[in-house]
Order: sequence, then structure tokens, then C-alpha cells
Amino acid sequence: MKGEPDIISKLKEDKPARFLDRIGIGVGDLLRNIITQGDESKKLEWDKAFGAILTSGLDPSQLLAEFEERERNREKVRANQELGKKIEGIFAATFSSDEFKARGFNIERTGIGSDYEVEHDFIDGNEEQLLNLNASQKAILVEIKSTVKPFCTMASTQGKKAVDNAASFCLCVVPLTGVDITEDIVRTTARFVTNIGELLKPKVSEASSLQELRTEAVSASGDIQIDMSEAEVKYRINQTIWQNGKSFDEFVSLLMNS
Repeated sequence: MKGEPDIISKLKEDKPARFLDRIGIGVGDLLRNIITQGDESKKLEWDKAFGAILTSGLDPSQLLAEFEERERNREKVRANQELGKKIEGIFAATFSSDEFKARGFNIERTGIGSDYEVEHDFIDGNEEQLLNLNASQKAILVEIKSTVKPFCTMASTQGKKAVDNAASFCLCVVPLTGVDITEDIVRTTARFVTNIGELLKPKVSEASSLQELRTEAVSASGDIQIDMSEAEVKYRINQTIWQNGKSFDEFVSLLMNS
């Protein structure tokens, strides 16, 4: 239906919903009919979903808050996908030159699992995507982070991967300023921290020691035991780290001379 996204967006607003209610039309029914477009099996599935929601015992405001949070996360994922693809495109364009081809450079995307940071990471297919830059003699994993804050975060497994592959792991941070992300902006603002593994090593070691102590305390037997909920470990990388990182051209030059 032409203009369908606009209609759906309008129906989510308070005034149209109140008007439709006054004339005896339920917004839920109308939206269901628009979305399912006469498909009876899809209508039935939506009816089941509505029924489950209505009988869940949850407050509508709570459900709405959870939905809005999910929408915000989906938008962050979409934005970071676009950013990741732009960086991937910049590298691909750079490595397509005869100079790089002669030295055996190529680039590929690699999914490394679902332990990622929605706020900052390049995610596709429910997996965080790293860029694997291959040369004839060396391969470097590039982890891409975007942020509007003076820091970005790395999940526990991300930090450990950086430490375990310190000589071939690079953190790429693109600060977001609220303007449309273009390849020129990415090329200008991206900073590459090539020694992030070495910088993280003390903190990853401390986190590992804490986890060992926690495991030992929780597993101890006795009439009184310790019960601890799961604590998520994250590493906060402040902007002072990436501000001293290499520019895109400096990083490319490093690859050429490695």
C-alpha cells in the first residue's frame, strides 16, 4: 500500500488513536489488517500474540517501555551496520589499487559470535563483525566501534580476544557527531589503536583473577554459602586512548610497511 509506513507511524500517535476510538475503530485491529494485508494465517498469528500480551499480567506502560528500548537498540544496530559497511568499503576501495594487490592485500568480514555491545559494535546476522585484513605475510583483525560518548566499551570476550591476539588485533573507533556519516567523515575521524591488546592486558588479568575468586567463593561448601548473581564484565575505553591512535592514512601506511 502506497504511503503505508506513514500511515502506520501516524496511527502510533495519541491523537489519531483517540479519534479512531471515538468512532469505534480499534487501532490494534486496524494496524493488524494493514500489516497482514488480508492474509488470514498472519491475522491468526497476530491474534495469538495480542492474546499472549493481554494475559501476561504486565502493565501496558512496561510493555511499551520494553518495546521502545528494543526499537532504540535496533536503530543503533542499523546505524552501526551502515558505519561498518562504510569502513569496509573504504578499505576495499583502498586495497583494490594495484599497489596493494601486488602485495597480496585483501579484506574479508568475519563473524565472531553474539557477545557484543549494541551501543558500539558492527553487528550483522546477530553476530559482531570484525574486518580481517590479510597481507601476504600478516593478517590483522580490526574491531570497529562507534560512539557518541567520550568512551566506548568492549565485552569481556572482546577484551580477551584482543589480549590473546595482541600482535594482530586493532581497535577502530569512529566518534559520532550527529551529522550524516559519509565515507569522507569516516576516513577523517576514524582512529586505529594498534596496541589495544597490550593496553588491555593488565585489566583483563585483573578481571580474570576476580572471576577466579568469585568462583572459589561461590563453590565453597558449608551450612552457609555465598549466592552471587552473574556480574557482566566490560572494559571502558576512554577517548584519551583512541585520540592518540593512528589516522586512516597512518594505519594504511603501517600495513604497507609491516
